[in-house]
Amino acid sequence: MDDVRRDAQLALGWQASVETRADATGTTLILHLDDETGAPVIPAQMDALLTRPTNQTQDQQLALQFIDGAWQAPAVLDRGRWRLRLTGLADDGTEYRHNITFWMD
Repeated sequence: MDDVRRDAQLALGWQASVETRADATGTTLILHLDDETGAPVIPAQMDALLTRPTNQTQDQQLALQFIDGAWQAPAVLDRGRWRLRLTGLADDGTEYRHNITFWMD
């Protein structure tokens, strides 16, 4: 990422984190995307690709929906390491790219 784009993205002040919730119907990936005040962010555009570094056949394009202040989507998550690759645009046209690596137990 070049310095101008990185600086513009940092100026957005967005913070992203992932959690998962499993129940009898399956697993839900929950993306918390908040601004510097802690308020949820609704980007102009957002794509989420869930990847498995050890097995590309398990990669999943997620259909995120904004529910209860967070972005949520059903996901099939086996145990191990995962990476959520976010790409999007802020309302002002600033590009947003962020990778979040997490583990499923």
